[in-house]
Amino acid sequence: MAGCLGTKNANDNLASEPVANNNQPSNNNVNTDFQKFYPDSSNINKPADNIPFDQSRNFTVTQELEIKFYLVDKYNPGICYGTPSPVTDESVSGMIVRNPELSQLLRSKYNLISDLAVYNKIKQLNGVLLTEIKGGNYQFNFIDGQCCVLKAYEGEVNIVGKTISDEVIRTDTKQNPC
Repeated sequence: MAGCLGTKNANDNLASEPVANNNQPSNNNVNTDFQKFYPDSSNINKPADNIPFDQSRNFTVTQELEIKFYLVDKYNPGICYGTPSPVTDESVSGMIVRNPELSQLLRSKYNLISDLAVYNKIKQLNGVLLTEIKGGNYQFNFIDGQCCVLKAYEGEVNIVGKTISDEVIRTDTKQNPC
């Protein structure tokens, strides 16, 4: 696990991966009884740069996303991996433009008002790496980046129906020079 805290973190591996599966066929054994999130059209603002929000796209909350919500809610991992630095407006707006449905879901689920809060929540979700072991069972790992102290978690999570449970198998802590 010590190698997990080297120069790479979980966010490095997921920078280009979307958090949710938007209309992509899945080849794993996943429960198909998912909630679909249809944003209320009265609350939709068009994202920056005049990129229209496509209301006809169905945003499906996948089993993997439900697990990521669970882990983020339980462990609240930090997203600071060293000395804190300000996030640019371009980074925040870019993240929201690339994930409009997820951004709207997060605003609703967590009562987030600011774009920066939405950006931070997406970064938390992106930091959780899941690997399916078998239907409903996943291996997870993520790093809780609390700026100067990094704590890596590795474990297994199980979802049966609407019940999610997890077991941390290994943790590792590293002090970052700040």
